[in-house]
Amino acid sequence: MSFNNVITFQVSAQEKPTVIRNCRQCKRSTEYFCSDKFRVNANQKIIDIWLIYKCLHCESTWNYPIFF
Repeated sequence: MSFNNVITFQVSAQEKPTVIRNCRQCKRSTEYFCSDKFRVNANQKIIDIWLIYKCLHCESTWNYPIFF
């Protein structure tokens, strides 16, 4: 007999810092804010997680790696 255990995780940020970096579309240094979304990629035993940041002016995205 086999038992399948289901584990559920909830990830929540205590605060969401803004980041200043060069925007490819604006062609200047702008402030990026956290969009409250993240991306997860899993390849066999490796899990990669990124926070998705957006530019304040043009909303282009940048993936900030938080776990490799």
